[in-house]
Amino acid sequence: MNAYYSGESEITLTFDQKVVIDQDYYTNGRKRLMKDQFVFIVDKKGTLINSVVDMLKVQNKKIIIKLNSDQKYLFISWPPNKEYLNTKEIYNGPWIYGLANNIGALGFDNRKIN
Repeated sequence: MNAYYSGESEITLTFDQKVVIDQDYYTNGRKRLMKDQFVFIVDKKGTLINSVVDMLKVQNKKIIIKLNSDQKYLFISWPPNKEYLNTKEIYNGPWIYGLANNIGALGFDNRKIN
């Protein structure tokens, strides 16, 4: 997976296969949005931030992330952890899937954003 800035407030993730995503997922009576599950590292101290994604779009082997500001980040991770952020609830979705095989959890941790 490759991550790079494709615009002033846009990051593109490229995969080695076509992907699909769940835009949202309901678990334990709560709606979880895919756009809130991406985690970014802001600085060399490892400061984490999330909830900065305005919109997601899938195009073949790409996920295009529209950010809600033009702040630059060093690294990106998904899913955030084994648990939803700031909870003890085990992560259960939404997922990124390979289109051809429908296998989920195409995860990545601390990938550099070029």
